[in-house]
Amino acid sequence: MTKLSLAVINRTGGTQPRAQLNDAIIEEYAEAMLAGDVFPPVIGYHDGTDYWLADGFHRVNAALRAGRETVDAAVHRGTQRDAILWSVSANATHGLRRTNEDKRRAVTRLLSDPEWSQWSDREIGRRCHVHHETVAVVRASLTGDFASENRTYTTKHGTQAAMNTAAIGRATQTEHVGSQPATQRDDAP
Repeated sequence: MTKLSLAVINRTGGTQPRAQLNDAIIEEYAEAMLAGDVFPPVIGYHDGTDYWLADGFHRVNAALRAGRETVDAAVHRGTQRDAILWSVSANATHGLRRTNEDKRRAVTRLLSDPEWSQWSDREIGRRCHVHHETVAVVRASLTGDFASENRTYTTKHGTQAAMNTAAIGRATQTEHVGSQPATQRDDAP
């Protein structure tokens, strides 16, 4: 953990996972900070140039409002993309709970990325801490349908392969229309 200057923290790089910040929470946190409460460190990624905030937007804004110049931070080596990937799971288990819109925004963030959008619904759900069916619904709303979906995956041998997922989940028609089981035929004794 380190003390990080609030002036160097980049909060505008697309790492904010929430639909909007809660001003009442920022004010509550600022008052608590002024009263001496200690908050958990924010999470950031440093790429050698920028400090990308991944978790702690309410705490950073509260510290600014309280007139602080620094904040406790856990800083990891990594890029803006690393910060984004961390941020989509922020507050899934602690802090101000995420709204449904916050969850949708996290999923949409991954689905809007050329690389991450190729991940399965289950993997995106795991990263965003949402159910894979939620991811499927958001994916369908963004693409319009599932019909032309091709997903890439890594095989057990480490090679990349593509899977056409258009028919997954569709019912198969194995019965002949109009046929009846032998026990229900009209000519049965």
